Amino acid sequence: MTRKYFQICSLLAVFLCGLFLTEAFAAPLIEKIEFDGSDNNADRIIFKLNSATLPKTFALKGPPRAVFDFPGTALAKGVKTNITAPGKFIKGIRTAEHRGDQAKTRVVLDLLSEDSIDFKQDFNNVNNTLTISVFALGAEPPPPPVAAVPPPPKTDKPAAVPPPPPAARETPPAPPAKPAPAVASIPKPAPETGGARDEATVIQPLSEVGPEQATEGGTVSPVLYSIEFDRDAQRGETISFKLNTFNPPVVFGIEEDAPRIVCFFKDTAAGPDLQNLLDVNGRFIKSIQVGKYSNPDNIRVVLDLMPNQNYDLQQIFFKEDSMFMIIISTNV
Repeated sequence: MTRKYFQICSLLAVFLCGLFLTEAFAAPLIEKIEFDGSDNNADRIIFKLNSATLPKTFALKGPPRAVFDFPGTALAKGVKTNITAPGKFIKGIRTAEHRGDQAKTRVVLDLLSEDSIDFKQDFNNVNNTLTISVFALGAEPPPPPVAAVPPPPKTDKPAAVPPPPPAARETPPAPPAKPAPAVASIPKPAPETGGARDEATVIQPLSEVGPEQATEGGTVSPVLYSIEFDRDAQRGETISFKLNTFNPPVVFGIEEDAPRIVCFFKDTAAGPDLQNLLDVNGRFIKSIQVGKYSNPDNIRVVLDLMPNQNYDLQQIFFKEDSMFMIIISTNV
């Protein structure tokens, strides 16, 4: 009996590991890059991807540039590496693919000036499209329009002609029908919503992540429930953000003075147990500060880093688990 139990557990472990490897190591790909300068208040760069891949973002001066690094991501054949972008804030888009142990694709936006500008990322998880908007600081544009679903194609077939009714028969008049009782529409069953867990959300090692579960349909307001830190992860220090839906943040770095990484969760409310400060005292991260804002709901998470280090940052979103993870390590 013990041997059979061990065999079943071994087969299950191999099955789960195979599912994880298929999901986690499917090569992320940038399939297309387009520039849209039609908006009077913003320039937009649209990335067509094959998965939910989010870039690391930072800015450079002299000349002014905005850099977007897509970790572990390759370029599809036919994607242009130099794109002319006659916009209001951008003059060109340059792309380069870096291979090796730290493979990535770097996209550089050549800016027209060093004036105060801001960036916003909008990810459409239906078609894996990432839209980066560049606009004047304090003048955030509305979200990019969603492409309309095309109508079904017209056919030249003539409409079907219904058959003629059968010949009328003389039948005795039917007794007057009783009025039918009013029937209320049957409401759809409400989805089961689990209450807030009492125990802390534990970050699983990547090798133990099993197959993703199906998600419930519908639109929900994003909520950030918890932030957990793991200093003993194999690939570096990890920060896990547990949400209730797919809502990746805008992530960018601040290199002046004390180095920091900022995660901005737009239109996201704070869960009741979300802490304002975590003194983690890790090798790379000193503390995690959480700013909660209302009207509208926004959350700003700041990771305070140890100085004098050359950091590498990786972003992973487990879409079906509504978990966003950041892995921080150093380039030795």
